[in-house]
Amino acid sequence: MDRYARQTNYRNLGEEGQKKLLSSRVAVVGAGALGCVSSNELVRAGVGFVRIIDGDTVDITNLHRQILYTEKDVADGNPKVFVAAKFLREANSDVTVDAVAEKLVPENAEDLLSDVDLVIDATDSMDARYLINEYCIEHKKPWIYGGAIAAEGMTAVFLPDGPCFSCFTGAVQKEKDAPDRSCRSFGVLNTLTAIVSSLEVMEAIKILTGADTVRRDMLFFEIWDNECELLPMEKNPDCPICGKHEYRYLKK
Repeated sequence: MDRYARQTNYRNLGEEGQKKLLSSRVAVVGAGALGCVSSNELVRAGVGFVRIIDGDTVDITNLHRQILYTEKDVADGNPKVFVAAKFLREANSDVTVDAVAEKLVPENAEDLLSDVDLVIDATDSMDARYLINEYCIEHKKPWIYGGAIAAEGMTAVFLPDGPCFSCFTGAVQKEKDAPDRSCRSFGVLNTLTAIVSSLEVMEAIKILTGADTVRRDMLFFEIWDNECELLPMEKNPDCPICGKHEYRYLKK
């Protein structure tokens, strides 16, 4: 346990918590800015199995915030997940890093998410989030949402017994029909993505170790103008997704 001494010395984690982390399995959906920090922190914290799912390659515009990649990776054109996995395996040989160079879609969700304890959303896709939400409702798995754009960040934990993503967002909206609100259009600060993903991983560690302090509200913050707010989330008994199990993505 010497590797994790600075972590196990924290009284709320300890060696028992570390053993739980080493036996845990997490899927990180996305290997961009949120995914780089999330997978890096999970692996270094000693989560025993981390699967990274993403079908993209490294682009020069990624480098200001996607901390696992270099200019050489842009030139080589390799899939992000292979580059990330190589780096992370060298950082911690205690854990298994599984690289999946595919986009998460309804057809592969069962194969990629069925054998993990928890899912971390590190995507920039509402379609992917709704798919994760439906899969985790159906299979009673916790998942953690993270969003970052411009200077605005949001994170929330969705547990099997609580409200779901659709309870909070309302009607499911296909991404192609939604207004364009992307980092490509609005920009994003690299400090923001680091904060959002670190908060996601903190909640994941709490869940995996059985802590009773898991946050139940949506946390919103704006780091340029120094705003922070907890937005309450309530379960909607008429939610078509967690209430009626009328899935829009999972069973396509």
